[in-house]
Amino acid sequence: QQQQQQQRQQVGGQGPSFPLSLSPSTGFEHRGSGAHHPTVQNGAPPKDGKGLQRSYSAGNIEEGEREVASLRMQVSEQDCVIKDLMVMLDKEKEEVRVLRAGTSPMGADARKEGHLAKQLIEADMKLVEKVSLIKELEATATSQKATIDGLQALLGGRQQQAVTPEELCALIAHRDALREENVALRSKRESECLAEATSMAADRCRALEAEVRALKGRVAEGEAELKRSLDVHEGELMEARAAADALRAERDAAGEELDALKRARGDNAEEVNKIRRQRDAKVQAENEALRAKAAVEEDCRAARAEVERLGRALAAEREEGEARRREAEEEAARKVAEAE
Repeated sequence: QQQQQQQRQQVGGQGPSFPLSLSPSTGFEHRGSGAHHPTVQNGAPPKDGKGLQRSYSAGNIEEGEREVASLRMQVSEQDCVIKDLMVMLDKEKEEVRVLRAGTSPMGADARKEGHLAKQLIEADMKLVEKVSLIKELEATATSQKATIDGLQALLGGRQQQAVTPEELCALIAHRDALREENVALRSKRESECLAEATSMAADRCRALEAEVRALKGRVAEGEAELKRSLDVHEGELMEARAAADALRAERDAAGEELDALKRARGDNAEEVNKIRRQRDAKVQAENEALRAKAAVEEDCRAARAEVERLGRALAAEREEGEARRREAEEEAARKVAEAE
């Protein structure tokens, strides 16, 4: 990474967008570096040397410097692409780690386990493809850096001399040979990565088959346990039904008893009304008797008062009679005395 940063600093650290395009199979497709070269069309060298002679007929240093700048720009772009691919590779490695952690053989859902395993295989394949692409880009960058070094050595040795078309043709032919070698190396690495991915997929499939067998064994154990639980629950259900029947019979008996109590309550209500009427009549008679008693007591009090008044009057008349008698006796005694 430090070397890549130094190289980007040497070329200015700037350049156009990545020389990559999306591909439905691998996600990335290398376009090659020939599209940026003025003498190479569609990533392939020209058929003859006339184009090179026309492009470099002047043979001056500026053409070589532009070539070096173009190659440096391509190397900078590839360094950026490699850096971005390394970041994506780290992210995908993290996703693979999460998927590996999620595909535990102790999972409860076999269908979910199979889906996770399929995702894990696809992620492993993508990782292999990303690693292959990064290696290929690194090899291409290495070859281009070698070309840059050769051009820089050539330009450094001939700062005051013109570069001949033959030398430039030789350098470009050397560069094209390096490109073809990189293409062959990429094809070889792709085949090796494909074989490695196939081997990994086969290992993963065997592991998944073992997990599926283990899951089937656990499913059979679960079914047996479920059957035993169902038998136990059926016995408990029969007992619960018998208890429910007993409770239903008790409920019916209680309902009949309640109906009897309701009927008895109706009879008791009539008896209570009769008793209430009798009590009301008795209370009314008692009230009348109390009123009569109160009247009698009032009459008694009046008679007693009259008797007391008559007694007082009688006492007064008695005193008055006694006084008259004493006066009569005194008068008779006086008359007797006078008579004597």
